[in-house]
Amino acid sequence: MTMNIAFNAIQNVILIFPDERPVFLREVNNNMYKVGPYFWAKIFSELPFSLMTPTIFGIIVYFAVDLNPGNDKFWMFILTLILIYNASSGYSMIISSSFSDK
Repeated sequence: MTMNIAFNAIQNVILIFPDERPVFLREVNNNMYKVGPYFWAKIFSELPFSLMTPTIFGIIVYFAVDLNPGNDKFWMFILTLILIYNASSGYSMIISSSFSDK
């Protein structure tokens, strides 16, 4: 489950950011905005998706696999998946912004 949710987050960023990179570099070089506001806007605009994807996946998997019953264990599982998803997404953003595809 950890690998699935991590690779899902990584794939979402790896497939999108390289297409946005030339536009981002052109706009930053033209002083339209700074790097920080771009990444904060990107994080906040993707926040609903970053919360919904692991939550839906976690609900389906938790009950399909019949994991430990208990309200506190269920919410800890969902929180863990959300944190793994967002950490993997951030890490893949760092990696994808570090390299050009030339």
